[in-house]
Amino acid sequence: MHHRRALLRVSALAALLVYLASGVTLIGPDQVGVLQRWGRFISPLLSPGLHLRFPSPFETVVKVEPRLVRSARIGLPGLQKANQPVDWSATHGVRRAEAALFFTGDENLVELGARVEYVDTEAGALDRVLGSVGVDETVQPAAEAVVRETVCKTPLEAILVTHRGEVEETMTRALQDRLARAGLHLVVERVRIVDAHPPREVVPAYREISRAVSDVERYRNEAEAYAAEQSLEAEAESRSIRDQGATRGNQVHARAEGESAAFLVRQLAHAEHPDLSAFRLLWRTLGTALAGRPKLLLDPRIKGRRHVWMADPTTLGAGKIESLPPTPLAPPGRESDA
Repeated sequence: MHHRRALLRVSALAALLVYLASGVTLIGPDQVGVLQRWGRFISPLLSPGLHLRFPSPFETVVKVEPRLVRSARIGLPGLQKANQPVDWSATHGVRRAEAALFFTGDENLVELGARVEYVDTEAGALDRVLGSVGVDETVQPAAEAVVRETVCKTPLEAILVTHRGEVEETMTRALQDRLARAGLHLVVERVRIVDAHPPREVVPAYREISRAVSDVERYRNEAEAYAAEQSLEAEAESRSIRDQGATRGNQVHARAEGESAAFLVRQLAHAEHPDLSAFRLLWRTLGTALAGRPKLLLDPRIKGRRHVWMADPTTLGAGKIESLPPTPLAPPGRESDA
């Protein structure tokens, strides 16, 4: 009987120790603890580490991961590799659900799948524990509404090819504003379009359009390259012509300046010695006018009668007359007789 009582005391003490030890809570490095005392939240949130609290039902600690990236899938169901974008020109052999069809701003249909990535703030951690509405269940319809609203304002080509990044940024900002108005303390990291393509029935036609658009871009690039080449060649040729004209102009200008300076010098010389200048100009003119012509020179010192036979010696067969013998001069005393 004595041993039984001792055993009961030890068992009760061990149970008490186990009960008290249940109040020791370990908060992980990426977690926070939401402390509730009799169901009421006690501020602040418990930081990572070891905490000693009263055991349940006095106090309860709920662990939440506010930095955990959560995701919601919009549109296409069953995407196994949502982190990798899907090329719309690939073969799509699976019939998509009607929820995947979106109406674009240019009145076309597109099959689209999107993925929303979001994290909780510290206040969002309280929403998960104390909120009356499921956070993830609220994000899903809000994200789908934002995606449909954005797609219905955007042309199909912008979603498929040209401005997908801008469309995703617009969706991210719109979803963040919508969740903030709803009172949810979340941070939307990104809304990504992981799959977007025309409906299965018209994919071959869009492939043809895509090839035609590629050809147009290629032709445009070739034309722009050719135009740039021709423009550069024309610019180089015009620059060469301008340089040649400038060089010729400088030469003409320098020559005109030299001739002007020479003329001024001659004018000054003529003003100082007009007879000498007239003599020089006369013989220069004669030399220029008679250059290359046969000439007969008569010595004015020779007196007496002279006969000039104006005939071509070669025509008469006399041959070429190299020179005529000099005529002897008359004695000085007999000049008056001549």
